[in-house]
Amino acid sequence: MSNPGDDPFHPILLDPYSWALVEFSYRLDPHDWRQTHIDLVFVRDGLERRLRFFAPRQVELPRGQMGDWCRVYVADVSGRQMEGIGVRVGSFEPDWCVPSFWAASVVEVTMRNRP
Repeated sequence: MSNPGDDPFHPILLDPYSWALVEFSYRLDPHDWRQTHIDLVFVRDGLERRLRFFAPRQVELPRGQMGDWCRVYVADVSGRQMEGIGVRVGSFEPDWCVPSFWAASVVEVTMRNRP
């Protein structure tokens, strides 16, 4: 996944080029797979945002080291009308740079200034 193609950027992260990915976490809910989620933390100019992606699928983890130069996009794929899929996360960088996956939905968990 190296380009959002015809899918528009999701409104939760309209300017993905300017945010650096600094954290990835995966939480499995063994009782309800729809509550399983991935959290991605982005930073820019002292601001930190945590986005939560529910029911992730086809998760691909980086083969290399993530750095603050790695940039990801969040695409709104709801127009494709795929059952249970609303967003796609991919990389502008080489595939080994950042995680990529499909998910049902995304919400913002926190936005705060970094110390």
